Amino acid sequence: MVLEFFLKYPLELYRSGELLWTTGLEWHWWWLLGGLTSVLIATSVFSGRRTRSLGFGQKSLIVTLQLLVVALLGVVLAKPVLQIETLKPGANTVVLLVDDSLSMRLPDDREGSRLERAQALVADLEDALVDTADVVLFSFGKAAARRNSPADLTGERQASHVNQAVRDVLAAYVDVPLAAVVVVSDGADTAPLATAGSINPRIPLHTVGLGATRLETETLIEDVVLPASAPVNSRVRAQVVLRHAGGERAMVRVLEGGRLLTARSVALPGEQLRVSTMLEFDSGREGIRDLVFEVVSEGADGVLENNQLRRLLTVRQQQRNVVYLEGEPRWEYKFLRRALDGDDVVQLKSMLKTTDRKSYRQGVLDASELAQGLPEDRAELFAFDLIVLGSLGADELSDAQHLLLKTFVAERGGSLLLLAGRRSLGEGGWLHKPLADMLPVQMLARGGFGPRRGRAEVTAAGALSSLTVLPEAEGTDPWATLPMLADYQQLGALKPAATRVLDFVDEETSERLPLLVTQPYGLGTVAMLATSSTWRWQMRTPEDDPRHSTFWRQLLRQLAGQAQQPQQVSLSSGVDALAVRALLRDPSFQSLPEQDVSASVTLPDGTVNPLAMSVTGSSGALVGRANDLAPGVHRVDVAVDGEVTHTRFVRVGGSSPEYASPVQNVALLRRLAEQSGGRYWTPETAMAIPGALSYSSAGIQERQLLPLWNLPLLFGLLLALKICEWLLRRRWGRI
Repeated sequence: MVLEFFLKYPLELYRSGELLWTTGLEWHWWWLLGGLTSVLIATSVFSGRRTRSLGFGQKSLIVTLQLLVVALLGVVLAKPVLQIETLKPGANTVVLLVDDSLSMRLPDDREGSRLERAQALVADLEDALVDTADVVLFSFGKAAARRNSPADLTGERQASHVNQAVRDVLAAYVDVPLAAVVVVSDGADTAPLATAGSINPRIPLHTVGLGATRLETETLIEDVVLPASAPVNSRVRAQVVLRHAGGERAMVRVLEGGRLLTARSVALPGEQLRVSTMLEFDSGREGIRDLVFEVVSEGADGVLENNQLRRLLTVRQQQRNVVYLEGEPRWEYKFLRRALDGDDVVQLKSMLKTTDRKSYRQGVLDASELAQGLPEDRAELFAFDLIVLGSLGADELSDAQHLLLKTFVAERGGSLLLLAGRRSLGEGGWLHKPLADMLPVQMLARGGFGPRRGRAEVTAAGALSSLTVLPEAEGTDPWATLPMLADYQQLGALKPAATRVLDFVDEETSERLPLLVTQPYGLGTVAMLATSSTWRWQMRTPEDDPRHSTFWRQLLRQLAGQAQQPQQVSLSSGVDALAVRALLRDPSFQSLPEQDVSASVTLPDGTVNPLAMSVTGSSGALVGRANDLAPGVHRVDVAVDGEVTHTRFVRVGGSSPEYASPVQNVALLRRLAEQSGGRYWTPETAMAIPGALSYSSAGIQERQLLPLWNLPLLFGLLLALKICEWLLRRRWGRI
């Protein structure tokens, strides 16, 4: 404001205007007068009686100050003007585009709601702009709509798409001289931000931000990561992400039909504004479960509308196919198979080599299955979700089987679990096989496996994994009371993408070594368990202790569950739309022809609508989208050759994204304004918008000359220069 006082006009005018000189005197006369004046001043100072005793530097400083005074007087006499383009009064249109979504009902940073403040602000802007341009009022949710007065704003829109609303306005006024668009919003945009090119840069976009930039008391559920489906009567783990503005603790709960399934108290550290917590509950019987995730803060909460998120969980019979190849009889094989007895999710087929020429197969369907160990047929091998390799030498597989094993993980997206043993890894001659590239560690040549006592301990990363959740033993840490392990497979350095889930803590030295390590490879997952003595967890505990069987069931279930399926259908939903992505492949994981696939959506009222599907990306996935849907649970059926192969359910609506971020999104509003040449304003400064729009670069304009000779800055500099010279002369005693 101080700078604009001295310059007389806003800085924007100097950036866009053109400096002109209106004096009629030619420039060569100005140079001649300037030269003569400089000579006279220099002669007067250097030969004058009052300055005779001053030094050369002092005389030069006085000459410089006097020349600057003369130069400024010359600028004033040259009559400079600023040539600008201003809006022609009454010839242009200004659009006021006001956010009319649910988030505008939230409290403003002052008394009342954001919507009430927007209504008052819009009314004032309309009055202030009446002499400048024709003012038109629009509101927007997903699109822009014309309104007659601020009283028509209700704050009932379920979404706010700022960029789409601006595009609607620009399209409606393409043939009308539009000077600017003024957006009044809290920035709670629930659509992806469009690129800068989507807004016409020739039309300035000014944004006025409403709402507090930070809430002192606020706790909300930002996201819930929940599997789309789960097996019957299994444990389901959900990750709940909280965002808060500070507090002590909050209670996170999972409910179904008002019935509490589980709850957990979560600390809200002030230095960490996002907190993640895990909640576990039983999947129960087969069917669709409508779950409510809720957070209740112990202190005050600024906005209650964002304290819940709803998710659907499909519980159905699932079966994962696992093959286990073991190179020698040992206790680990026996107790691993026993742990999986009666498991209704994991179907375990195994081959145990009893001698060099004999093998023992269990769980196979006929005499030919696993006759050659690892299947050599691509489709037959790809039918498995997880391959477990025990103490098996590399020479037990052919070169073709080694390559197919790598393809199984990298391209099919299957999972691979390696168990420690006398013939595993380096001892088994795997160092120079494709397996070495897939491991989460650098493989050692030999000498890595042997007796060693130690206990298993959960790492920080493992604490976030469902692999480490065991039933509590007598109210203590279930891992701390497990029997000691008796052997260990020495591992090399971990690769960058590896995750340590469990550590082996040496009994004598307390050295911590990686015990269970996982890593993604290609589309699949590779895991290593660096011991062959987990059977001691069953043998040296009571017969009814479930920890050993729980560990192995969880490990095999999760690894097998992470494997890519030949046919996948995933759904995502918004306020009034849903998207379907289907990746349908044959047993060899080759994409099915597009024309063989169709889909339909069943609405909550029973109406069935076809859903158009089209190929996208190099993966061959089919995608489809249904818009303008009513809130509720929708059913999606995907059919191959006319036969329904996949049925999925998804909830549309249920929780508005408008409350996902209850604070003003200043960054988005600034970006919208800057990319079009406009400005971001606060409600306190917004009444300066009419003055700024008078000099808009868009619309019908007229030329105007603004005098600069009488700038306060020029006269202030003249006064400052003379005062400076007077002070110097007085100090030197030459006044």
